[in-house]
Amino acid sequence: MQYTENTIGYLFLALSWLVFFAAHSGLAATSVKHWLTGRWPFLKAWYRLLYNILSLLLLLPVIYFYFKLPGRLLLSVTWYGQAAGALVALFGVYVLRDAFRFYHTGEFLGTYQLRHKHEFHPVQLNRQGWNRLVRHPLYFATLLIVAGLMLYAPTIKMAVNALMVTLYLYIGARWEEHKLISEFGPEYEIYRQEVSMLLPVKWLAAKLRRRA
Repeated sequence: MQYTENTIGYLFLALSWLVFFAAHSGLAATSVKHWLTGRWPFLKAWYRLLYNILSLLLLLPVIYFYFKLPGRLLLSVTWYGQAAGALVALFGVYVLRDAFRFYHTGEFLGTYQLRHKHEFHPVQLNRQGWNRLVRHPLYFATLLIVAGLMLYAPTIKMAVNALMVTLYLYIGARWEEHKLISEFGPEYEIYRQEVSMLLPVKWLAAKLRRRA
């Protein structure tokens, strides 16, 4: 009976992630945004801020089911595994913080749109900082944090989180690419050829070739 209850709990955890991902991606879609702001024009200034608030609220069920489920281990916990996990996660936090230096914080939070009463439109493609290594450095940082947490606490519920987040970041990045191509055109196509999407594979390969 306990196994059945836990299984249902894992399914609800995964379902909570799916609801979050559907809302997060759906409301970020240009067509949905234009339809909503066209129907209610006042939303143009508030859209990003409300979008962020709703995203945080939709994470509450994820947090609830995660802490409600038992910490049943998939792998045995070792001090070196936890140390490695902590280092990877902390490096992910560092990348996240450092990458944000080259993004418009007000636009990301929604305060810019609220203050200026219109959307923020970047005038040029961001290829600074970690964007030289990967096209989506915030997603890369999130992957590092998730991998680090999985190493630190290799439980079933953490594996569900890691699987769902990894799948979403890949799908979300591919979806975001379409918007970036329509926005920057051939410039972004060249950028795609030169820089990897989520992991710095091309950057590492170039480094190795120069050393060979």
